[in-house]
Amino acid sequence: MPVRTLQSTLNVLEAARQRIKNVFANGCKVYLSFSSGKDSLCMSSLTYDLIRSGEINPKQLTVIFVDEEGLYPSMVEAAERWRRNFRSVGVSFLWLCLPFK
Repeated sequence: MPVRTLQSTLNVLEAARQRIKNVFANGCKVYLSFSSGKDSLCMSSLTYDLIRSGEINPKQLTVIFVDEEGLYPSMVEAAERWRRNFRSVGVSFLWLCLPFK
């Protein structure tokens, strides 16, 4: 007799949204490290969408971007765009500059 397995109906995107909501559910401060890389762009987009839909509290979130002063212009432009996005919904966005040597 074949073994039956449970099939998950939750896709990767929905699972990520649920995990983000779970992080915010306890009411503690949440910090998102932003680098302008593909992973942080994805997390920023998911988090921003959940804030805009009212599913998570923007006051809990602080986004941190470390500018090493040796970044590609496109990365700085992405950070500026996401700073505007996050600040427009009430999220604290810290832009820290470190000298590049």
